[in-house]
Amino acid sequence: MDYGDYSGDLYDLYAGVDYQFSTHVAVGLGINGVSIDVGVDKPNFDGDLNWQYTGGLLFFKFDF
Repeated sequence: MDYGDYSGDLYDLYAGVDYQFSTHVAVGLGINGVSIDVGVDKPNFDGDLNWQYTGGLLFFKFDF
């Protein structure tokens, strides 16, 4: 995305599976990754923010 003096990217990726072992409860595993890259280019200021993480998930899911 570009807007005026600002530009950047945002990525959010998720992959996972779950196993429903009863009618209302499941357990799952997944991986999630987020990446943010934002830049500012002004006459008196030039800066960037680059941030990312990737992590595993273990979760329970309850259906009502």
